[in-house]
Amino acid sequence: MTPAPTALNDPARSDLRRAVRALEIPRARLLAAVLAACATLGSAFALAAVSAYLVTRAWTMPPVLDLTVAVVMVRALGVSRGVFRWLERMLTHDVALRGVVSLRTNLFSALAARTDDTLTRLRRGDLLSRLGDDAQELGDHVITALVPGLVAAVMGVVVLATFAPLSPAATAAMLAALLLASVLAPLASHRAARLSEQAVLTTRAEVSAQSLEILDDATSLRVDGRLEAALTQLHARQAAHDAAIDRAALPAAVAAAAVPLTLILAVTGSLLAAGAVWLDGSASAGQVGILLLLPLSSFEAATALPAAAAQHARSQAAAQRLGQLVGRAPTSPAPTDPAP
Repeated sequence: MTPAPTALNDPARSDLRRAVRALEIPRARLLAAVLAACATLGSAFALAAVSAYLVTRAWTMPPVLDLTVAVVMVRALGVSRGVFRWLERMLTHDVALRGVVSLRTNLFSALAARTDDTLTRLRRGDLLSRLGDDAQELGDHVITALVPGLVAAVMGVVVLATFAPLSPAATAAMLAALLLASVLAPLASHRAARLSEQAVLTTRAEVSAQSLEILDDATSLRVDGRLEAALTQLHARQAAHDAAIDRAALPAAVAAAAVPLTLILAVTGSLLAAGAVWLDGSASAGQVGILLLLPLSSFEAATALPAAAAQHARSQAAAQRLGQLVGRAPTSPAPTDPAP
């Protein structure tokens, strides 16, 4: 018989997809984390809209009772944002930590089932780096990439649905800005991370392996007169690791700056739209205030996308290394005669 493919040895899936399956994340828990994150950003977005309405509506000096509901909403949204933020952090980290536990359990089970000598050819530091750091990268994938990506998609729809009744021109400008912030910036960040991540992972494994070799064999290295050479090699590998990280800093900074630049486009479009609806008298002072101030709070979800794209690249590299470590289950048929 052929052994059934598991989450770690299914050849039909990519390394990252198989690794995410090995996290064994319950959909209900993931959905709860995404909903809590959407509630957090939704509270902040609604708070900005109500505050903008309250400021500009109060400028027209209406009766105080006309502003009571808006005042109470500002207070309620300010408190609820902190509550939802706490709930989001608890749920998201709970999902990620449970997933890392399941991933490491599946990794050790798959390693125990291997019948070749792949593990004997790996240095202990390299094996420790893969089982420790690379598995943790996949836990960070849930927190930094998976949940923020889903939340950004939901909040993009919410933002456009809020602007649509106020001004088609402002909605078009916001759509263009969100597309630039949600597509171009993550693509640039992902490309920059992929260019540097492989070097970073390789040098990190080399530093870990060299450090453990020196710690384990320090006495024999000193007796043989090779300790100074080993320490020099360790310093060189640490310097290479630091240089790889430095090379990733500049493109990451460029990708992070793309989102604030797209904010200029959204604010400019909203200013022009607010001026147009104010001059033709088709909008109230509160609506004009929302058009003027709301774009400043519409990109909080998109701001996390460059970091999510960079984490996705790191998770791909980590999943590839774990896939090389685990390999795939043998597919040869079982012998007809039982083993003695």
